[in-house]
Amino acid sequence: MRKFIITASCLFILLSCSTEVFAQYKFFTGGTLKFLSTTNSASDIKSNAYAISPYIGAAVSDNILVGLAVGYEGLRNETNSDNYTQNNNLVITPFARYRVTPSDKMGLYGELGANIRSGTSIVSALGVETDSKTSGFGVYLGPGLDYAFADRWVVNALWGALSYDTSSIKDVDNSTSTFGLNLNPASVRLSLNYLF
Repeated sequence: MRKFIITASCLFILLSCSTEVFAQYKFFTGGTLKFLSTTNSASDIKSNAYAISPYIGAAVSDNILVGLAVGYEGLRNETNSDNYTQNNNLVITPFARYRVTPSDKMGLYGELGANIRSGTSIVSALGVETDSKTSGFGVYLGPGLDYAFADRWVVNALWGALSYDTSSIKDVDNSTSTFGLNLNPASVRLSLNYLF
C-alpha cells in the first residue's frame, strides 16, 4: 500500500507541475493515412482497405482540445474482376481530448469522438453490379499519447478504443451494430500534427 501511495503521489506531482509545448500554440492540424492489402490463398480472396483522414483542431483550455476530421475510406474484397464487394465512405469525425502533460514534450489524453459515415456499397456477382447507399454512426473513447519531437511538430498515438458502431443500407431492412473494447497493440493509430 505504501508503494502505491508513493507512486500515485509522484505521478500526481509529475502531471501537475509541467509546462507544455501546446501552451504556446492555439491550433493544430494533422491526419492519418491507412493502406492494408491481404490475400487469402485458400479462398483466393484479395482485400484492399485504405483511408485518409486530415483534421484540424483548437485548444479551448489548458487541458481540452477539440477538432474535426473529414476523411475518405474504402474497402474492396474480390475473388476475380467479376465477383467483388466494394464500400466507399465519406467520414466526418468531431472529437474532443482531455489532455494532461507529464513532461514539457509529452502528453497523455483521453479522446471521445463520433464517426458519421455516408457512402456506397457495390456488390458484383458474375459481372452484374448492384449499388446501394450506406450510412453509419459510431462513438468511441480511447487513450492516447503525444510527443513533441520539434518546436511545432507532434506525433500522436491513439491506442484502441471502447466503441459502439451501427451501419445500415438504404432501402434494406437490415442494420449492423457493433460494441467492443479493443486495446490490442496492433490497433495503435499514429498521426502527425503541426501546431500553429
